[in-house]
Amino acid sequence: MTSCHASTVESGTLKIGRLRGIVAPTLALHVGLRNRLGGRVSFSLAIGLIGVFAAYTQAWATHCVLPADLPKNTISGVAGGYAQFGKYIPRRIFGLKELPADVRAELDRYLDDWLGTAMRGKMQFAGGQFANTDDFLGAYPEAASFAKSQGWKNFTYNLLFDVSVPEAGIEKFVTTVRLDARGHIMVDLQFPPTGRDRNVATFVPLRDVYAAAENAGFDPKRTTGRLIYNEFNRRLVIEVLEPIECSSPIAKYKGLQIDFHDGHVIGSFEEGHPHDMASPF
Repeated sequence: MTSCHASTVESGTLKIGRLRGIVAPTLALHVGLRNRLGGRVSFSLAIGLIGVFAAYTQAWATHCVLPADLPKNTISGVAGGYAQFGKYIPRRIFGLKELPADVRAELDRYLDDWLGTAMRGKMQFAGGQFANTDDFLGAYPEAASFAKSQGWKNFTYNLLFDVSVPEAGIEKFVTTVRLDARGHIMVDLQFPPTGRDRNVATFVPLRDVYAAAENAGFDPKRTTGRLIYNEFNRRLVIEVLEPIECSSPIAKYKGLQIDFHDGHVIGSFEEGHPHDMASPF
């Protein structure tokens, strides 16, 4: 069996982003897409083809066959990242202390309520962006009429966090929250509201997830998993994938979606990836 050798690259500057099974060349302004689970994939973007992808994650070189000893005791995932705006470059934020006091206070109140004390303690700030709308419109004046007619408003703060829950096998989940200039929430944290709903504060064992996939006909020696966030239901979902066709130029995978909180199988799917792009893992 051919091993899956991984090579990594920085993912913040890819011109074509891949998010939740969607190959996403992006166009303009702030839009929402629906993924196959019914959750919205949100982008803030600029005029022209630009990429939106998660920071602090890895883009893996594509090799269709997976090794038999692929770890099954941990899982990672992405639910957001840095936005790119073409010729307008938002200022990077490297620490929450850079936020104005009133914005930081709003953020802290929101996170305490959304996550609860226990889960918030498992979250670390990973970076962020400050986007000045006036500067953006200065770079793209043609966007002003759209913003006025559609009531569009870009985020001011795009904040990334890493969540690690070792007891559940979550090695790292990259999530974001977007705020306006006063610290009010524009896009909720892309992570279950564990402080509001006890049903999403617990997780089934990963071994049970992979056992369910095996019962559904997946080869345990050729499967791996990725963690995604279903924004519509506000739940984490594991997508178990297995390569089914490796012919050039497209590598095809079959997948099974399993609710990480109760272990129920949600659905199945197939997807393909060009060999010259990052793999889905």
